[in-house]
Amino acid sequence: MAKVKAGVVGAGRMGEYHVGVLSEMQGVELAWVVDVDPERRKAIQGIY
Repeated sequence: MAKVKAGVVGAGRMGEYHVGVLSEMQGVELAWVVDVDPERRKAIQGIY
């Protein structure tokens, strides 16, 4: 089965929640996360 590539726009509270859920799902590759605040994106990247 091919993986589905997903991305998240916005790394606020809901974005971080979605990143966590997507990173744990089988068959899903979290391809990217973007945010207007580069420091927030880096913080999410460090967690997941």
